[in-house]
Amino acid sequence: MKESLKNKYIHKKIFFIFLFMTQLCFSQIQNSKKDFYTSLDERISIFNENDEKYFLEISFFKECKNETGFRVRMLTVIDTDYSKYKIYKYNGVIILYDINSVKNLKWINFFDSYFKKSKDDINTIFQRGNQSLMFSYIMYFKNKKFIKDTERTHDFFIKGCN
Repeated sequence: MKESLKNKYIHKKIFFIFLFMTQLCFSQIQNSKKDFYTSLDERISIFNENDEKYFLEISFFKECKNETGFRVRMLTVIDTDYSKYKIYKYNGVIILYDINSVKNLKWINFFDSYFKKSKDDINTIFQRGNQSLMFSYIMYFKNKKFIKDTERTHDFFIKGCN
């Protein structure tokens, strides 16, 4: 009888630890996404000071073990190869994800959970050609979670992969 009560107590304890860990993990994911959107909103507010119609282009930058970086550029002129992009929209801003830059297929659909897919005809919205860079920054992810800390992002940007 004592053994049965002891086993029930252990099972309950394990269940609550599991529940706590699940909640903690979910909370970290939510905080990571909140930080991601906050950071993106801050950049977009800077971009909106520009009078020109722009879009954001995201391209794969580098991957080192469990760390990944994406380059985000504000552009007004689109490359002529439209097939290389996944098109998204976020708060009225068109976002093009350059899937040709992706080396590992696991990153192809990475931003599907962050943005709504868009069916905008980018051919008619933006002029075509080449342009000089207007604004660029790096989005840094560790274990697929966005890291907002600019110092850690800078360290990732500079270091080489081992």
